[in-house]
Amino acid sequence: MYLQGTFTATKDENGKKICTYPLKLSIPDSPSKGKNNSGSKDSEKSKLEEMRDQLRDLQINWISKFGEEESQSIYDKLVVEHDSHIPLHVARIQALDAQMQTYSFIRNKDDKGSTTVSNGDVESGNKNNSTVRLESAGNGEKLLLVGKDLLKTCDKILTMIDRPALLAFYGSRSNSAQVDAAKTKQSTDRQKTALVEALVKKGLVFCEYYHLKTYCNLEPDVEVTLEDLDAIMFELQRFADMNDPKVTTFCATLYSEHQI
Repeated sequence: MYLQGTFTATKDENGKKICTYPLKLSIPDSPSKGKNNSGSKDSEKSKLEEMRDQLRDLQINWISKFGEEESQSIYDKLVVEHDSHIPLHVARIQALDAQMQTYSFIRNKDDKGSTTVSNGDVESGNKNNSTVRLESAGNGEKLLLVGKDLLKTCDKILTMIDRPALLAFYGSRSNSAQVDAAKTKQSTDRQKTALVEALVKKGLVFCEYYHLKTYCNLEPDVEVTLEDLDAIMFELQRFADMNDPKVTTFCATLYSEHQI
């Protein structure tokens, strides 16, 4: 189907005789709407599933609000039935990250903006400072334990998300007429958000591990180098908005480790 006629850009009658151009507009057919053949049983089933999903999501929202034991307990119960549900694991890494900040050496700031390890010790290169050793005996060991669980959950999220498929989706021209296009985009956006969250949290754990080994003489289970940190930054640049506050936190932490 199309419309055909002429077009002119002037209002002058003499000009219209000279500056007139043929015009042909093609009009695509409107997309056909799929028929909804779901019966009453499917409707009742969807309501039951919706109730279960809401109960699941309610419990997930509380994972990061409880203490360590309660948070772990809720996660362990939910993961039995919803292990493939990515938001469950995202809530878990957010809870673990909050615990890590309690023991963190490089993200705990005092009123003057200094980290737990004094700037003087860092600038002088004094890796055997007694204060650092004293703190590492307590907070450092706890940080390693929490970091181990956090890395495990981050890696689980990263294996659940198809990164090439994400890049292909955002690199392709979207088709709004496609069936369930809005739902597909919403689901893909959630996967990207979870991916960025997992990469940032993993990067922050790596920064803590690198700091502990370099300045506190503790040996994490995972060997971390600056190249590993740069690799996470490179991966973030493929998917994340670099102005995202989560990402800038990791960028600032990575920069500080490069400066030491």
